[in-house]
Amino acid sequence: MANWTRTRSKKEIEKLLLHRHLDIGVLKDIYPVKKGPSGRVLKIRIVGDQKEIEIMSKPFLTGGGLKLPEILFTVTKQNDNYIFQGHGFGHGVGYSQWGGYIMGKNGKNWKEILTFYYNCAEYTKFW
Repeated sequence: MANWTRTRSKKEIEKLLLHRHLDIGVLKDIYPVKKGPSGRVLKIRIVGDQKEIEIMSKPFLTGGGLKLPEILFTVTKQNDNYIFQGHGFGHGVGYSQWGGYIMGKNGKNWKEILTFYYNCAEYTKFW
């Protein structure tokens, strides 16, 4: 699984919040408040000097927000920066689309590829 680290400044995060009409004042802290069974952060609390908010993490943290690769992460504050350290780049189901593609290009069939990623799975034909 790929590990990654992204650093975002307090000012950068405040600007992104304002762009989304979320005026909390001066950013004081960010931390996870809800995680799913896989450990992915589903909801975060953002603390400002004027307001505290809880938001769903995926739209803000990935995509057009902080552009983190994944929502499986920890966050620490260091001076005026927030350090996001995480794992993975995908859906959280244990399958690499690129890995499966390369295995297929190298002659592996569908069953060999799926068995590599899901070695305890059983495959049943329904038609």
